[in-house]
Amino acid sequence: MAFGAHPLDAYRRWPAYMACHLTNRKGGSGSGSPVIVEHDFDCPEGVLPMVSRLRTGSAVGFKYFDFGTDAVAGSQVSIEVSPAGRGRVDVVLDDPRNGAVVATIEVDGPIGTWASFTAPMRPVGGVHAVYLVARPEGAELGDVAYLGFVPGE
Repeated sequence: MAFGAHPLDAYRRWPAYMACHLTNRKGGSGSGSPVIVEHDFDCPEGVLPMVSRLRTGSAVGFKYFDFGTDAVAGSQVSIEVSPAGRGRVDVVLDDPRNGAVVATIEVDGPIGTWASFTAPMRPVGGVHAVYLVARPEGAELGDVAYLGFVPGE
């Protein structure tokens, strides 16, 4: 359960470097899988560890987020990305290859410029592992610095 005995509150902004699952499109680690690197970022420290090398089908996983007892309609998910190109990110629960896709975030921003991309999310309740599965149109999607969820009303 995350860094302790309890799952993390999903409805916050979380740094991407806390990911505990980094795999390539075949589900393996190593060659072709995402990596955690430090890059310049607009923050007090000046640099921030982030997830890089998001290639087709690569998965970045976080365990575990608590979405609350009741599934709430109208929730959103956002990621902060420095795009290397256009594409999308599928937000998948519990299994990066066969889990339920609860959102698809379109990434279409200025290349190399940090931007937040947001998408509506299907209602989710309970505790789940969350995976970001990259679907770039080119070789790579870019770097991801943050992941966040906003509850519906």
